[in-house]
Amino acid sequence: QEVPGHLRDSHYTGAKRLNAGKGYKYPHDYDGHFISQKYMVKPERFYRPSGEGYEKTISEIMESRRKRT
Repeated sequence: QEVPGHLRDSHYTGAKRLNAGKGYKYPHDYDGHFISQKYMVKPERFYRPSGEGYEKTISEIMESRRKRT
């Protein structure tokens, strides 16, 4: 997959012309250090926490964030 334009490096000559980094929202500037923005062109899931131990807490956090998107 291609990296979405707002996530591309904007610290090189010519980046502005290509709109690299334009529209990026820095998550740490937002409540809970989370902001709904597109990170992948085609959504993929790389991690599925179990319902055991601390992974249950991780699962709850992920579900809460998924609802905010």
